[in-house]
Amino acid sequence: MASNTATVAKWGNSHGLRLPKNIVQLAGLKAGDKVEITVRDQAVTMRPIKPRARLDDLLSRFEPKKHRRKALLDDAPKGRESF
Repeated sequence: MASNTATVAKWGNSHGLRLPKNIVQLAGLKAGDKVEITVRDQAVTMRPIKPRARLDDLLSRFEPKKHRRKALLDDAPKGRESF
């Protein structure tokens, strides 16, 4: 666990906080990442939001030789699924 101090600054109508480099690195964050911020008993907690995998991304990484079969993209629906 790491600990550091920072000063809350006014940015327009909001307030902001600059995170020290070591905290950003330890948290695995980079500029542009989204975080979830919660407050409980006056303690502020921040955690990275992991992006959910998209079907297009998963299918683009499919390797037919590795799985010994072709992608089943041309099959008709087998149950109640709809596309």
